[in-house]
Amino acid sequence: MRIASLFPPLAGALLAGACASPPPPRPAPEPIRAAPPPPRPRDPDAGPQPMPVDEFKQLVRALDREPGGDEAKLTMIRTAAAGNWFLAGEVALLIDHLTYRPNKLAALPILAGRITDRDEAWKIVEKFTYREDKAQAEAELQAR
Repeated sequence: MRIASLFPPLAGALLAGACASPPPPRPAPEPIRAAPPPPRPRDPDAGPQPMPVDEFKQLVRALDREPGGDEAKLTMIRTAAAGNWFLAGEVALLIDHLTYRPNKLAALPILAGRITDRDEAWKIVEKFTYREDKAQAEAELQAR
């Protein structure tokens, strides 16, 4: 006597399973990454140091995600500038994240006194299109 005749539903399931394709292979697990090295402590005798690169990138990402417009972005910049220093190129990038001319100019008094490489201030001035804005930016940067 055949098994199929005694247990037809079971035999059908067994035969179907025997003919089925094997399950797809599992993806390889991601390799374990080593933790990044701890940040180097800032040397207080070296003078003002610019904001660490990773922190600056976080600030830029936060500005990119900010839905509140220029006023909210100016508040974020003001908060970041209260305890950090910036490179001139970073200040230029922050100014680029503001949309309107008056707000770009309003960012200068906040950031001008927090620039570590003042000899590179031309990077900031070139972000302004109009001659009167460039003159105002130069005046603000020289006053600090």
